[in-house]
Amino acid sequence: MRSWAAKHPRLLLLAFPLWGDPKSFADMPEEKLWQRILGVLALVSAATAPWTTACLELQGWLLDMGEAKAVAESGQVAFDQFQTALEFALPIYVALVGALILFTATIAMLMHRLEIMVTHLDVRARPKVGFRFHVVQISSIALYLGLPVACFAWFLSHRTAVEPVLSKALVSPLILLPACLWLLLRPALRRNRTTLQKRLFGNATRALVASILSTAVCIGVLFTLRATLE
Repeated sequence: MRSWAAKHPRLLLLAFPLWGDPKSFADMPEEKLWQRILGVLALVSAATAPWTTACLELQGWLLDMGEAKAVAESGQVAFDQFQTALEFALPIYVALVGALILFTATIAMLMHRLEIMVTHLDVRARPKVGFRFHVVQISSIALYLGLPVACFAWFLSHRTAVEPVLSKALVSPLILLPACLWLLLRPALRRNRTTLQKRLFGNATRALVASILSTAVCIGVLFTLRATLE
């Protein structure tokens, strides 16, 4: 499974909710720094793809809607220049979404370290998983949230052509397919969540207590900083 995950990082993001065993991440052999960086970039790029697609689709949709008004107010030349400038938006979207995923993974890692220190009552306590685990976890969440957003953005851009097909799909029995998949995969999702909690904390109750206590500590620190600054 580790070999398959290394060769198919994008498929790993889809399989993570069903197979996200922290033990496998802990048992991974040490890699060179550039190999780790490439692995992280592969995961993050896969997670950013649907969000970037959604941004580009929404950008094109908004341009088409506001073209007549923009040309009337600013002129065709100004609108063409603005449209040319937007051609460089792709790397900006990729950088912003990728940075947000890495930032969220970093916050998740720090919060998990705090949870381990709180539950063990030891500032030197170390978690069983590192940054790679949180990158995969956050990237998987971003991918699953980004796919429906990208589909909705694509629908807005191609609404005229899609609406006849969509109306037929809504009355088809195939519309129940996502619900059937959810019912079939729900036991595996619950089992994976229970395994994660057991591996990382010992049991679900301890995981809940760790989350509550660490959140309370963070809120206390924020209120202390606010009072100090005032």
